[in-house]
Amino acid sequence: GAAPPPCPPCGPQPAAPPSSPPLSPPFSTPAPCPLPPPAQGVAVQMPRPSSAEYLNNQQSAFAWQYDQVLHNASQDQVYTQAVAPIVSEALRGVNGTVLVYGQTGAGKTYTAIGDMANFKYRGITPRAISDIFAFIDRSPELEVDVAISSLEIYNDTLTDLLAALPSSAGRSGDLQICEDGKTGEISVKGQRVVPVRAEEEALTLLFEGESNRAVAHHALNKNSTRGHSIFTVYTTVRSRVESSGRVLSSKLHLVDLAGSERLKKTGTSGERMAESMAINRSLSYLEQLVVALGSKGRSHLPYRQSKLTHLLKDAVGGNCKTLLIACIHGEAQHLEESVGTLQFAARAMKVTNAVSVNEAADPAMLLRRYEAEIRQLKQELAMHDSLAGRARVAYDPFGEHEQAELREVLQRFLDSQAPEPPLESLRMMRELLNQMKAIYQQLRHELNTRPTLHAPDGADTSAAGDGSAVGGLSATGEDAESVGDVDMARSQGIAVGQAPGGA
Repeated sequence: GAAPPPCPPCGPQPAAPPSSPPLSPPFSTPAPCPLPPPAQGVAVQMPRPSSAEYLNNQQSAFAWQYDQVLHNASQDQVYTQAVAPIVSEALRGVNGTVLVYGQTGAGKTYTAIGDMANFKYRGITPRAISDIFAFIDRSPELEVDVAISSLEIYNDTLTDLLAALPSSAGRSGDLQICEDGKTGEISVKGQRVVPVRAEEEALTLLFEGESNRAVAHHALNKNSTRGHSIFTVYTTVRSRVESSGRVLSSKLHLVDLAGSERLKKTGTSGERMAESMAINRSLSYLEQLVVALGSKGRSHLPYRQSKLTHLLKDAVGGNCKTLLIACIHGEAQHLEESVGTLQFAARAMKVTNAVSVNEAADPAMLLRRYEAEIRQLKQELAMHDSLAGRARVAYDPFGEHEQAELREVLQRFLDSQAPEPPLESLRMMRELLNQMKAIYQQLRHELNTRPTLHAPDGADTSAAGDGSAVGGLSATGEDAESVGDVDMARSQGIAVGQAPGGA
């Protein structure tokens, strides 16, 4: 197969020797990026039919350059030279994707999964799982959380391969792709993400998902998978010895794409033909997206044409290191399909991803660190106050009993019954302001709830020149000494007016 290189910024990774040292912990200083290996090429000469009736100018010679060409390579060699660097970067907080692409029957599922009955011939997915848990065993200073999900795109509908009843509920296609409006991160609503703590648990989920995939028989493959499989490993790495609160997270997508098919070669009909058409259509949309990403000046990128392109938005042109493994047939009868596969791989090499480390802060660890800092600062303040002779100064918030006492002292001060309260600290000044605000709000509430004065019905409120009192009361009444007129318009009190003569 021909493998295009991983995406920048690190560039293509060289083939790691089998005796390479273990992966270094992600919190250590990373090694410098190695130089890319020399490119390897593939040349194809297509037979050109000769005819005396017309001139055939169709292109028959092709040549491409790739990062690596693995001819008759073992499963271990494919993983070590192509996939291991992607897994290593995923444990350092960089998203990774491995796409296995090619014609039906070319060995894609064998490359991705391998022979489940023979440990020696296991594929890149179980080897990646083993590598991740071997890294965890070698790094006791790190806390690594691992979770697994497995999806299948069958007839352009999303199926959860880890669902309880995939044959009924999973085929309904109820799963929807969601995209974060702020970060652009892609997720699937309703999918099952299972935490795992051991390699055996992860392999069990892998084999469970594979057993739930849609498989059928046709002329080129007796066990042809009828949908695209996306097996995802979620990792979260944090240090047990550092107190920085740094958390590295990543997603590793291992994608087994369904093979492109020619109906005249597979001989399918009915339901199998509908599946073939859905597979070819989704792969065509994927190629259109790759061509658009590799072209300059394209304003529109067709990510939403299919579930496959939308789900792989991060992997193709996003924040991810992506590797494409192109599997081809060596027989002359499949030469035309092999040329199409190699052409797609060459176009995929032109896609550039913007890769960054997914680093965040652990809220629980930050909270513990801040609490420790606060305790230390309080101890330093207590020591400083003790040396300055201010042993009574406290820095904890006021309790209910202390607030009541301080409010009583402040109330006596406002009533001119006590001197001003002592200001021992900024803490007391803030509490005094809070209590002053509470007293003000209470007085304001009492003023607003007092009853208003209204004039009696039928009373004459006009000013009298004969010395009569105001508000309809006689001059001999109890309120004869009152001055002013009742504000009948507002009915909110007594308005100030001119006193009548003789008042």
